Amino acid sequence: MLTEYDREPWHYLLLIENEPVGREDLTWWQEQSTQEMAHLLRRHEMLPLYPDEVVAGGKPTEIAVMPSVRKEEELVDAAPVHDLAAAAGGFGETQEPKVVGWARIRARRALDRKMFVARIAGHSMEPAIPDGSWCLFRMFAAGEAPSATALDGRRVVVQLRDETDPDTGGHYTLKRWRVKKISATDGVEEIELVPDNPSCKPRRMTPNDGDIRIVAELLEVVG
Repeated sequence: MLTEYDREPWHYLLLIENEPVGREDLTWWQEQSTQEMAHLLRRHEMLPLYPDEVVAGGKPTEIAVMPSVRKEEELVDAAPVHDLAAAAGGFGETQEPKVVGWARIRARRALDRKMFVARIAGHSMEPAIPDGSWCLFRMFAAGEAPSATALDGRRVVVQLRDETDPDTGGHYTLKRWRVKKISATDGVEEIELVPDNPSCKPRRMTPNDGDIRIVAELLEVVG
């Protein structure tokens, strides 16, 4: 059995070859000049599991933010809305950022109290996540984030202690987390924060670059 303590990060993807529903994953993979797991993962995130599902990457749709919703709608049909900049700096050990409002969304998963909705600013995660998209996140309180290897390949909000992100202008960034170097004792020595947009540059970081904290994981685009 593989666990988060295995030396290398592992990913499992379901490849579907079904012409009537427009899925030709194996054909697409075989035709690539360079077969990289990162490319396959990005492609899968933009494809529906079922033919009639709406996929990410189109023009963002406006979501109404309301001061409140009926109690029976909370975390069923509606999720709390946070300002992402405030959220990145506010998920501490003793406090959480103030809720801006509530938004009714159509999520592909059951909602819980760790989830919130926020709007994305910037172009670094395009085309799957256009500037202005509304996304559903799962927050991590201090010390609660999964291990560095368990997060490999996932899109996360990272709080930067000593740097600013050119997309947001603040001390946080939304990027894909990559484990680049593992020590002989299975410790993570180097990670990379990778934009999905090939025109943007990734950023490599080591423990010498200071403390960085993962405050949330992006789950899906909802608007």
